[in-house]
Amino acid sequence: MPDAMKRKSIPELIAMSDIAELASRYSRRYSSKPSLDCLRLVHDLITDPHGPLLGGTNESPWSDETWLNWIHNRLMDLESRPLEKVRERFVTPTPPTPDSIETWREFLAAYRLLAARVAGMEQWPQPRKDGSSYRPATEQALEGTENRLGVRFPSSLREFYLVTNGWPADGWIHPAINPLDSLNYLESHERGLYALADEAERYAGPFNDDPDRSRLNDYRFQQGTRVKRSIALNFDTDDTGTVLVDPIVENGTEWPCGSWAHFNPAMEWSHRSFSEYMCARYNFLLSMEIEHEG
Repeated sequence: MPDAMKRKSIPELIAMSDIAELASRYSRRYSSKPSLDCLRLVHDLITDPHGPLLGGTNESPWSDETWLNWIHNRLMDLESRPLEKVRERFVTPTPPTPDSIETWREFLAAYRLLAARVAGMEQWPQPRKDGSSYRPATEQALEGTENRLGVRFPSSLREFYLVTNGWPADGWIHPAINPLDSLNYLESHERGLYALADEAERYAGPFNDDPDRSRLNDYRFQQGTRVKRSIALNFDTDDTGTVLVDPIVENGTEWPCGSWAHFNPAMEWSHRSFSEYMCARYNFLLSMEIEHEG
């Protein structure tokens, strides 16, 4: 078997902690022998549980060349900076999933700083602090919104609004979260999306390989019924999508959350709660910052 077919990829060598082979591959690429101690430090940085999100995506993974280039840049960093300064750039513990008013405060404070840094890198408008942003809602305002909508908010959504009555968009990536007085059912918010959901709920089918119509019924429910009954947390005014929560849950007390956008026209209830959704936003921004700095 040719050597090229036997050769491990860089991610495989990292997973195996094969520092010697990593050094060999690096030497062949850059015609210089790296310090094994420094290479171990870079390996530890890559594998740190709070370290950078590297490797691209499943659809577009990094090539070995990209991996070696990233490792090369970090080795160059270590030549001119102390290890802790390098770590500070890349090892940023993700705030825990907020589950109380206090942890929401800590999480949103970290989010605010991260969003400002990424906005500067991407040349987005800096987050605006308008009259609704960063000011806590009152219990009276929460109860008034709940009464108007005929629901009781789950804890993650209540705690969020008791810390900040709204949240700005992250450029065109993530939409704003509206203040309480702007929340409403999708039918009142976005008639166009509601009409699409109504069509999905009545879709006649059939689907291929669906003898018992289970795929069709699931499609009607997920893309139709659930979307139609959802509460929208924002208006899609800047092509950033619409954040929806499903207020009718059978198990548990949190409302599933997700977003619909014209560039990904299918609803995915991808998060079990609003707090999980906000953590996903944070982590995506963190990956953007790391990619810029890499």
